Amino acid sequence: PANNSTTNGAPTFAGTAPAGSTVTVYLVSGGTTTTLGTTTAPGGSFSLVPASALASGSYSVYATALASGQLVSVASNTNTFTVDATPPTVTVTSVMVANGGSTSTSPVSILLTFSEDVRPTGAFGAYNLAAGVTNAVVTGIRIISSRVYELIVSPRSSGLVTVSLGANAALDVVGNGNLATPVLYSFTALPAPVAGDISVLYQTGDLGQPTDNQLRPFLQLVNSGPTAVPYSSLTVRYWLTAENFMGQLVTPIDYAKLGTSFVSARYVALATPRQGAFGYIEYAFAAGAGNLAPGTDSGPIYGKAYKPDYSNFDETDDWSYQTSSSFTTNDHVTVYQNGTLVNGTEPPAVASSTTIRVLAGNQDVSTSTSYLNVTLQVGNAGNRPVNYSDVTVRYYFTRDGAATIVPQVDYAKLGASNISVRYVALPTPLNGADGYLEIGFSAALGVFYPRTNTDNIQFKIRKGDYSAFTQTNDYSFSPSSAVAEQPRVPAYLNGALIFGTEPTGASASAARSSQETAAKASADGATIVAAASGASELALTGSPNPFGEQLRLRFALPTTQAYTLAVYDGQGRLVQQLARGQAEAGQTRELAVPTQGYAAGLYLVRLTTASGVQHLKLIKQ
Repeated sequence: PANNSTTNGAPTFAGTAPAGSTVTVYLVSGGTTTTLGTTTAPGGSFSLVPASALASGSYSVYATALASGQLVSVASNTNTFTVDATPPTVTVTSVMVANGGSTSTSPVSILLTFSEDVRPTGAFGAYNLAAGVTNAVVTGIRIISSRVYELIVSPRSSGLVTVSLGANAALDVVGNGNLATPVLYSFTALPAPVAGDISVLYQTGDLGQPTDNQLRPFLQLVNSGPTAVPYSSLTVRYWLTAENFMGQLVTPIDYAKLGTSFVSARYVALATPRQGAFGYIEYAFAAGAGNLAPGTDSGPIYGKAYKPDYSNFDETDDWSYQTSSSFTTNDHVTVYQNGTLVNGTEPPAVASSTTIRVLAGNQDVSTSTSYLNVTLQVGNAGNRPVNYSDVTVRYYFTRDGAATIVPQVDYAKLGASNISVRYVALPTPLNGADGYLEIGFSAALGVFYPRTNTDNIQFKIRKGDYSAFTQTNDYSFSPSSAVAEQPRVPAYLNGALIFGTEPTGASASAARSSQETAAKASADGATIVAAASGASELALTGSPNPFGEQLRLRFALPTTQAYTLAVYDGQGRLVQQLARGQAEAGQTRELAVPTQGYAAGLYLVRLTTASGVQHLKLIKQ
């Protein structure tokens, strides 16, 4: 053969040699040389066919000649080639329906994946495989790569659909064709779901206990249609808000007439909030459950759900909750057939809101004390999750002297090791504060889910010399030990004020010491300290925060000077140049900024003047 590949394991080797000489042909494979055979060269040419076919692999071949009365010639040129007699194989997959499964979706995408690069024959290119697909037509073919082809298959009617492949429908680069393949893939085409044929009945399993530590939705599927429906094609969703959620619900099935091994449940969190729902419990059924016959029901299915810490729910605001002592219709429990809603009403989407609340109480309300003793709770009262590590809280107080401040966390339900505390001295004293204790949360806590509360965090503050504080001049001090909402203990999300009020003189963005700001800037590049001492007089505010479709900015400068105002994203990239010009001393400038095109996230508004630079952190929700 030529110096290439062949599908023939018994090729003919030919050449020229002295007339009448004896020619020996040698074969080299894997570093081993063997004699392939001998022949003669009458008339000066020869040919040789191997006695047995060569296996697939790479080879080299050369020859020597021996004329009568002479020495053996030197070896001829070497000819290298490959024998490839292996036909390509094919596997079939589909993301739309499992092999042997069922679907009411049409058409169905099926992928043919070959074991090597192939080229379709004319028949394959036109997909003229009448015997290759039963009870369906191929309405399209798409070449994804030289190995992968997508077929679009449309079932003709309900029933079994099979896909097979005829011999030599595709050839590899050498010319080997695929072997004729029996059924590669099959699925059952189901009639399109008819809304209302399948419904679900609901019973409150823990009637009269909507605020206990478990949910008990009892369900029963009903088929009022004319045809049997595979249980495996059905799913049911029970929509709810999970208060004090830590990322997991346990969802066992206590009893099912079908058999508990055929029914499963899992909690699915929603990406965006809905009315009465941050997620849903999805009930699914195994193929072994068989079919739900027409005119019958599944029998009762007793499920429940609870949190790993067994904390309580409030079911009264859950979309699917209904008080019912017996099985009855509940159109807020939804039913799906092959992923299509066939019964019930899903909760509508609601506007997203990010709301943090702080509750606090001073456990020692003495006028003078060696310890500031505070119990704190932080709640996510909105409907969007945030990261714990993005939330901080500040307790503003006066140091009453020059002694070192020593904070400590005595207890936290979340784990004291997950709570950080640090003292920050203010560069300029404020009303009721010359510093604050910043309380933060470890990233290990993960997501701070909506309607979730940290429960108690107990911390203390003392001086290094144990001298007394005077609490009555502390901004965040409360004369009550009751843990209640406390706006004088402000909370921040990604450094932006989101709850409460700061002491007089603190800007809405934050009042940080230059050391704190520099540390933050080196950590994430998000905050820049004022360029000159006069910058602290800049007064830039933004509202609302978080903002939605519009943001209103306001500022006044202490002296007449030029300014620029711009918005940057959390990575420091310019989003919008808002304004530039000359501002008169003491004149308030106000700007309404349409923000419909802003993506949700953190933004920095930068006001630049000759006196300095100020950044205002704001959140788009």
